[in-house]
Amino acid sequence: METDTLAWDVDLDDNSVFWNTLWKLCAPPKVKDLLWRAATNCLPTKSRLRSIYVPIDTICTVCKVTDETIYHFLVDCSFAKACWQQLTAGVNLTAVLLPTAQALLADWTQAQDLTFNLTVAFLTDVNGAETWAKPAENILKINVDVAIFSETATYSFARVIRDETGALVEAFTCCRSGVLQPEMVEALGVKEALSWVKRKDWRKVVIETDSLTVVQALRSSIPMVSYFGSIISDYKMLLNDLQDVYVNFIRHSANSVAHFLARASYLVADRVIRSSDVTSNFNHVITMECN
Repeated sequence: METDTLAWDVDLDDNSVFWNTLWKLCAPPKVKDLLWRAATNCLPTKSRLRSIYVPIDTICTVCKVTDETIYHFLVDCSFAKACWQQLTAGVNLTAVLLPTAQALLADWTQAQDLTFNLTVAFLTDVNGAETWAKPAENILKINVDVAIFSETATYSFARVIRDETGALVEAFTCCRSGVLQPEMVEALGVKEALSWVKRKDWRKVVIETDSLTVVQALRSSIPMVSYFGSIISDYKMLLNDLQDVYVNFIRHSANSVAHFLARASYLVADRVIRSSDVTSNFNHVITMECN
């Protein structure tokens, strides 16, 4: 099996020409993020997944000829080469790529099946929980989720704190005006949770989010010169100031209470919710997640 690396050497020093050039590119943030993931070997290609014991074959889904490494997928695959050639010729690739993209999306969806027990870069065995679990004794658990309301150009995030019995300690909703990328809102939500922990002077706290992008960025040592990167940098400094506070990745299925509250925050924004304020609907969601 081929090693899942790029064919060129990338200098990972903080002030390298490569990184300075990358973050200054006149390109959408998602393009820069893709390049960052490719350069740091974080794209979940088949070879990469196989190297961390995900039980799948490594053959490229598109050309079905050789192993799907990052370099092959982006550069060396016959389909990738054709795309680069068409792009150079000024061809509109939307009609060409859409059918293949739909097929690849179907493959990707299958790869997300929980039976694969997917583990990716920067994650440990405490990440990727499929169901919510009560925290250990004397530990608080904070679940964070966000919602984006494109029709009103607003976004919101919710934080739900529960104790070792699963009982609600406190919850908070916040709604703000603005049009931001989902990963940006997710990062702001986790940052607000950390700020909240610091204001409360809490110790022994586990924060859970279903944003894999945020958790990977937090644990990576690669600098990101962008608005998202600045939030992650603040996020890291906050964590350094806190004692026994950890941020873990969970699947969406283990974050239903925070998700419910984030969606409802459109109607009950900027509100602190305590056990005496819980509505019957909210209490039902909490009970279902604990069982």
